This record gives sequence, structure tokens and C-alpha cells, in this order.
Amino acid sequence: MKITISSGPAAGRTVEVDRELMLGRVLPADIVVDDPRVSGRHALLRPHGDAIQVEDIGSSNGTFVRGERITGPSVIAPGDEMRVGDTTLRVEGKTTTVADQEPTHWSLSVRTGPDAGMEQVLHEGSLVIGRDGAADMRLTDSRVSTNHVRITLRGQVATVTDLDSANGTLVDGLPVGDEVAIRSGAEIQVGETVIVATRGDAVATGPAPTVIGGTLPAEPVKAASAIGRARVIAGVVAFGAVVAVASVALNSGDEPLTPTEIVKKNRAATVMILSKVDGELNSMGSGFVVDAEKGLIVTNNHVATGGDLSVQPEAARVMQAAATIVAANPCEDLALIRVDDASLRAAVRAVTFSSSTYEQGDPVVALGYPGSAESGKEFGKDTMSATSGIVSKVAARYDVPLSGVPLLTSVIQHTAAVNPGNSGGPLFDDQGELIGVNTAIYSRGGQRAESESYAVSETRLKEKLELLKNGNAQYWLGLSLGETLRNGAGDPAGVAIAGVTPGSPADRAGIRPGVALVAIDRRTVFDSQSYCESVPADEGAQVTLTLQDVITQEQVDVQLAVGNG
Repeated sequence: MKITISSGPAAGRTVEVDRELMLGRVLPADIVVDDPRVSGRHALLRPHGDAIQVEDIGSSNGTFVRGERITGPSVIAPGDEMRVGDTTLRVEGKTTTVADQEPTHWSLSVRTGPDAGMEQVLHEGSLVIGRDGAADMRLTDSRVSTNHVRITLRGQVATVTDLDSANGTLVDGLPVGDEVAIRSGAEIQVGETVIVATRGDAVATGPAPTVIGGTLPAEPVKAASAIGRARVIAGVVAFGAVVAVASVALNSGDEPLTPTEIVKKNRAATVMILSKVDGELNSMGSGFVVDAEKGLIVTNNHVATGGDLSVQPEAARVMQAAATIVAANPCEDLALIRVDDASLRAAVRAVTFSSSTYEQGDPVVALGYPGSAESGKEFGKDTMSATSGIVSKVAARYDVPLSGVPLLTSVIQHTAAVNPGNSGGPLFDDQGELIGVNTAIYSRGGQRAESESYAVSETRLKEKLELLKNGNAQYWLGLSLGETLRNGAGDPAGVAIAGVTPGSPADRAGIRPGVALVAIDRRTVFDSQSYCESVPADEGAQVTLTLQDVITQEQVDVQLAVGNG
């Protein structure tokens, strides 16, 4: 899908929305709009089926969709407009023609509940489902609210929005609130009622509905419209909870692997990465092989930066070999390292990147080396850990100032448990294919939020991987940043330099750990996000760092340089 700026300072520009993009007035926004009424970080745009989802991220003047200010994620279809500041953007996309042979309506069929058998045709526009006599589709289910849910059709895009109902709305077993796009064959559950939404006329052999308080039939009926890796999920539903009891893959013959099979498939691709300073272990993280023949391994920047590196493969734990940085990008928290040892290269194999589209609710497995009771006790004894979960959000952002993690705008939120040491490790789908790089966990008030793990998406990784392979090290100085430092008033005033990569631009400039980075080109720096907002992306650019120790402050000129590719 594409979006075109139809009015404002950047009128005429068209942008492909093929991943999560941030729109704002200044970098690091992906879509920079030189409009004084647009905030620095204004809104996020995400691909959403045949539409685009837009979300305001705390802008000062708001984001407007179809003339109304949005308060949560909103879906815009081809032909729709959104406004930020004085700039208007229009969604461009394929419109329906007779030649496309696509139906111009959707059918809603009630499959369970007291109104089973009821059908309703949804044409262009909106339809409200509820118990009120004024509802467009009136149900007698006592657990359905007066006005429960709105279903909207714009072009070929159908969306569902819960209307603050008492018992909530589920789509394919997952709760929804703000507007979400649905697929043909989606199950919409309101109260004890399951409604199947089908593009075009309803089919008698439609999807097997979610069973309320029951179990799947012995032979689940496969939807005639099922495509790719869609699933039918059977669930037992209670107030405020969804428990999945069965999942039947409806793919083209690719049966899902068990977590055990996924671990076996990728054991030889997963490695432990150790960082040492003056010969002493400084930190430990994870990584995965992307090219065994060349010894290339992907990890996080914060794992690779700050010391001398060595790699220990899970496939041969008695083996450990030195590694060097090919290139790193701290503002994506990605790094590519290389091992030259021929024996280690022969012991590992590369991951396979996912060739399928993953969806909210899909199972995932995370591999890596989190700290454990055995950690560091004896060389070769630390073993790989495996955890499993589901995709919580397909396209999320990680925007937590002072967390030590840069602003990440293309991440997968998932529930597989990860901990310090998992950083840089792989996240796999149910085919054992790579879908992400585990990067961050989220904490509230110093306490970890349960089941909130974040991984840089494989889509984002693939965008940056060729640059890294070519030695492109955007934003990289070779500094490992530590805790935020504060002044006497308690305000952020700098960030500790926790480590310096040997041979890096910072190392060549004589910078050593233990001092504070206060500013870059006179712009205050106090965490990874402010660092990325201050450092230019261009390799070879020169920046002036303001450093502070206990007594003195000095300025050091450093030239951003390519990696070791």
C-alpha cells in the first residue's frame, strides 16, 4: 500500500507503506514532513491487509482520519485521507473493477448462539450489531450489549470496532478494541454468538466456529477461502479470558513443528556471544548464524559493542573462537560479527528466514543464553535455553526513554520469556524459520512486565543486513552506553560510557570507559534515544563529543567510520 501527500509542504510525494513507518517533522522519522504544525514524532503507519493502520503517538496537534481526531489505532482504506498539522495524506491502492472479479460486499453469518442461521449482507459503509432495536443486525443473545460492535466496509477492506461493550469482542479468538481489519472467514464473537464474516456470498461449508464451552469436532471443517497459513482456533471463553485448546493448521501442506523440533532444527544456528574487557568477562549475549561459510552472525549492537568478542556455538560447546565486528547500527540495535575459525564455521549452520506471513496469536519459540544458575561456572557448561509463546503484536514500537534501548519502530511483541542474555538471539515461527531478533523486555517501575518481550522483525533485519554485510556502520562510534546520569536537581544530564570497542572510532580518539557522554555537537545526550537523535547517519561525518569526568569537561572530535567489512 502507498500513501501520497496530497497537500502541504511535501505535496506530491508518495511513500510505500510496507512496514511500520514513523511520520514526523525531523529524523529519526521515516517519513519527514517539513510542516511546523507536525510534531517531531507524530504518528505511526503500518500495513494492515489491504489498508493502512495509523496511530497517533502523542503529537501536540493530533492526527485526523476522515475528519475526526483519532484516539487509538485507526484503519484507512484506499481513497481515505488523514491529516497531520497542515498536511493531508491519501491512501493509494488497488480499487475494485469488474475485471478483478472481486465481490463488492461481505456476508455475515451467525453460526452459534440463539440467533444461529441469521445472515446479513454488509455493503459499503458501517453496520452496528447489538441487542437494541435500532441496531442494523439485532441479536437476542443476553450477553450482547445494546450497541456491541461496528463492522465497516470501505472498498474491499472490512474492519471491526468494539463499541465499549460489557463483555468485549473477539476476532479469531483474540480481543479487539479499536478498529482492526479482518480476513475473509474471520470469526467475530459477541457474547455467546459467533458470526463468520465472508467476502462475497456466505458458503454452506464455511469455517468451523469457535466452540463455546465445548470441543472441536473430530474432523474440523476447512474453510473454502483459507489461504496460506490461516488457522481455525477453538477456544473455551470466559469473562475476560480466552483459552486456546486446539489449533489446526490450514496451510498448503506445511504442518507446524513442535517446539522440540524447532529447537533441534536451529540448535546448530544459535551461538553464545561473550564480551571481555582486559581478559575478564564483561557481558554475555546471544546470536544466530546467517552465513556459515563466511562465519557471519547477527546479534544486537548492545551485545557486540564494548569489548573483545568471542563466540561459543551450541552445536560444539567446548569450542570458542574470537570474533570481530563487521558493522553495527546502534539505532537499530543490530550488529553483524564474523568468526574466522574454520572449525567453528564447520560446526554451525545458518538460520532460514521466514517465507510466510505471521499473524497475531501465532506460536513462536525463542532461543538464547539468558543468565541462569549455571552461568559462568565453567567454560562450555552454559547451555542454550528455549522458551515459547505467541505473537502479541505483529507490528509494534519500542519507545521507552531511559531504558537503554533506542526507539525501535518495527518490532514484534511476543510472550516467549526472554531475559538478559537472550539479547541478539533468534525468534522462530512454527516452521522453525526466523521472524525476529530478541532485543528488549519492558519494565514498569523497575519491575518486568510479564510476557512483554520485543524482537526486531526479520523484515527490518533484511532491510539492514546487506548494508551491514557491506561494512555500513551508520551512527556507530563504538561506545557502549550505560546508565543515565542526573544533575543535582534530578534531571537527566548525561549517560555513562560503559565500554569502548577496541579499534573503533571512539577507541582511536582515546575515549575510555568511566566517563560521561554529556553532548554530541552540543545536543544533550542522556540515553540511546537522544544519542540517535544527535548522531548523523552519514558515515565519515565528524562529530564533537562533550565528555565529563569527576572534575573536568572536555570536547573530543570523532569521525563516524565504516565497520570492518
